[in-house]
Amino acid sequence: MRGRVPEHFLERGAYRRRRIEEAARMVPVVFALLTLLPMLWRPAQMSFSFGAVWLVSVWAITILISAILFRMLGRSQPDPPSADTSLATEPADDA
Repeated sequence: MRGRVPEHFLERGAYRRRRIEEAARMVPVVFALLTLLPMLWRPAQMSFSFGAVWLVSVWAITILISAILFRMLGRSQPDPPSADTSLATEPADDA
């Protein structure tokens, strides 16, 4: 017997915004990996000049990706406040 499918999925806009936020949080981690792993794997091939070019290239790409992600975040709709947070911000009557 098939019942009704529970509605535990997020709205498309909220889901997209959360995925973009998660991608923005991963940018520094990916930058660190792209910066350090080539130096650990092939230290003989990472001369000063190649290392400097590699670092500046990865740094510039990181800035570009961050700018794109944060622009996408600015365009997406923010999550509406839930009923619980609106009640918590009201002052309590102690009188």
